[in-house]
Amino acid sequence: MSDGLPHPSDDSTSPEPLDHLADTTLTSPGGLAAAHLVQPPPDIDGYDIQGEIYRGGQGIIYRGIQRVTNREVAIKMLLAGPFASVTAKRRFMREIEVVARLNHPNLVAIFDAGTVEGCQYCIMDFITGRPLIAYIRENHLPLERVLKLFAEIAIAISYAHKQGVVHRDLKPSNIIVDQNGEPKILDFGLAKESGGAEDTLLSQTGQILGTLQYMAPEQALGASDRIDVRTDVYSLGVLLYQALTGRFPYPVTGPLHEITRNVTQTPPLRPSRNWSPHSGVSERADRPGRAKRCPIDRHLEAIVLKALSKAPAARYASAADFAADLTRYLNHEPVLAKGEFGWYQTRHRLAELGRSHPILIHMAAAVLSTVAALALGGVLLGDRSPAGGAIQQTLVTAIPPSLPPREFDRVRLITRSSDAATDAAARRLELADDFSRHPRALRRLNGRLLERLAAARPRAVICDLSFPEASGHDADFLRGADALRRAGVDLCVGIAEWTDPAGDIPPRLLSPNLARVVRAGCTTGRFSAELAWAYHVVARRGGSVTSSLPLLAVLSACRPGDAYALRLHEQQPLLAMHFVGLSSDNSAPAAPNRAFLPLSRVTRVDEKNPAPGLTTGDTVGWFDFALPPDNALAAATHEFGEVLGWSDDKLRRAFADRIVIIGNTRPDVRRFATPDGRAAPGSVALAAAVEHAMNNVVIVPSWTGWAVPAATVLSALLGLLLARWGGETRGSRLASVASAAILYGLVSFSLALRFRILFSLAIPALAVLIACELAAAVCPSRRPAR
Repeated sequence: MSDGLPHPSDDSTSPEPLDHLADTTLTSPGGLAAAHLVQPPPDIDGYDIQGEIYRGGQGIIYRGIQRVTNREVAIKMLLAGPFASVTAKRRFMREIEVVARLNHPNLVAIFDAGTVEGCQYCIMDFITGRPLIAYIRENHLPLERVLKLFAEIAIAISYAHKQGVVHRDLKPSNIIVDQNGEPKILDFGLAKESGGAEDTLLSQTGQILGTLQYMAPEQALGASDRIDVRTDVYSLGVLLYQALTGRFPYPVTGPLHEITRNVTQTPPLRPSRNWSPHSGVSERADRPGRAKRCPIDRHLEAIVLKALSKAPAARYASAADFAADLTRYLNHEPVLAKGEFGWYQTRHRLAELGRSHPILIHMAAAVLSTVAALALGGVLLGDRSPAGGAIQQTLVTAIPPSLPPREFDRVRLITRSSDAATDAAARRLELADDFSRHPRALRRLNGRLLERLAAARPRAVICDLSFPEASGHDADFLRGADALRRAGVDLCVGIAEWTDPAGDIPPRLLSPNLARVVRAGCTTGRFSAELAWAYHVVARRGGSVTSSLPLLAVLSACRPGDAYALRLHEQQPLLAMHFVGLSSDNSAPAAPNRAFLPLSRVTRVDEKNPAPGLTTGDTVGWFDFALPPDNALAAATHEFGEVLGWSDDKLRRAFADRIVIIGNTRPDVRRFATPDGRAAPGSVALAAAVEHAMNNVVIVPSWTGWAVPAATVLSALLGLLLARWGGETRGSRLASVASAAILYGLVSFSLALRFRILFSLAIPALAVLIACELAAAVCPSRRPAR
């Protein structure tokens, strides 16, 4: 087991090109001579020193135990102890001051420091792990994991930069990966405060500090005034190059002046050319566009080479930008580091080809325009892009809300209206429980009902019932829940309070046995005879958004089984719902990738009358609704006991592809007065709210179908026609494209008005523009341009 702190042999597992290479660390004169004055470690109050674990050119690190907590720690001291130079002592204090103000999980923290017997020391977290490159090699990390690791390191370095600290000595032995795979950045002994004047005692003009192989050119030249955050970006580039290929970007062996010249002048060899199966990172066969064996494609190569630019201005402006480009690459998105293509030369050759083979070039232009529109549109106008989201939100808010429903079309209600019917159903099922004395025994009946409903394939099942605390009757309910899960149907239950979605639901609200297999949401709102009834459909506390039971019904009906992300817009007001994953009903034509629910209003929680589980300062989204006529309610409501006796065929006719709500309407259940003079229990209110919400949801169909590509192909052909017969000048072409875009917008809005399906035609409109301009650029016009 490694101690996680650097040893002279940390890189002993590196591939052959690195085996013989020791770090060339340049320090101030006299530092090494002082090492001969080292004394045995002094006693530090509160700590027991267990032994030495690392000795470097300037410092020494011991393993220690904190007596009070029995915690293992690392104790760092200057190698020369009380005989260290003033410069060394100041640099040591600077490291303590720098690290003490950094608070990041990937930066090793200093939590104690002092002086004993003239020796300065600091106490750090003890990290068990391996140096960065050794960890990658020993664990045979594939490309994706390597890049994620480097993105995490770059984010940590970016945090230090934002605190005004440039590390200046990033190398494998200063980045330890612990047993959990988390990187920890060590040794800020050479750190510099960016934007501030350097202490000449710490870094005299022209003095080179750092490890030469990993230095940026400006640091290797001793240009202290040019060192900034981009210096660390370069070091990260060298580390990433080494991690990908097992080699350095240029030769780093030989005399010192040759190494310095290579660092400052020699262009780095392309990583794909320096990669070998023996020393390089393992390949990823699931990423397209790669060479047969080397996993480093030109996009990743562009990222590495941008970080290794000799001129600081050509590198990433920050470590955060570097991390962002790695993340974009991992997400299969275009990277910012990609270089320019020889467009004018390509255009000239295509124009010549177009004159000799017009049909071929037009077909190629149509295909290229389609591909480009789908690719660029996904980034620029897709669901997650600012522009695409803004277009969708604008269209959704322009759609008038649906009127309260006059009948139930999407929802069916199963209720217990009397104990007699429930007891009769229990006798038919040969259940001998006394439900009046043991209400939790009803979970057995509910479980049997869930098993029957699974065969009917409803869109979702919602239990507007309370299931607090674990019970011996949970097993039957779990069998029913499992049957629904196998049928691809979500099961949602009600709880009495709002809870944190990231935390566990307290057992007093929901049995822990059931919490693992159901979605749970609260049902609070305003139910009075003076004002319109309204549910709290969503609550937000800080950055956390919680769903209510009515909203869970909507989410489950839209995309059963899928995870989702919610975003509450206060100004519109509007709730955006983004679905993640593959739905069990993904083949449905209207299966959405994203959906919107217009809200009645968004308010802050009233400090005088907060809903259970909410506090002052929380934000809630309201949805107003009204009860349908009594005859519609009666037609959509079925008795619990009777449903248990139905045949499978009758169950399918009644509940297939509908939202089923299981509730309680017994006479002893509380009724709420409505503004129109009626009274209804909570389960009926829930059914009415879900029906009304489903009628108001605007869905954005998934891109996985044929509709968007087909429309994009047709639009590309339209763009070619506009360029061929109406595109003599750029102004006329743009006017034609604008007219097509307006027509597309009208069609999209009409579909949303009629069917509440927001089929975004922004991508096809983009295809018209790309095809029109591409054809005008590379295809000869029917008539010569003026």
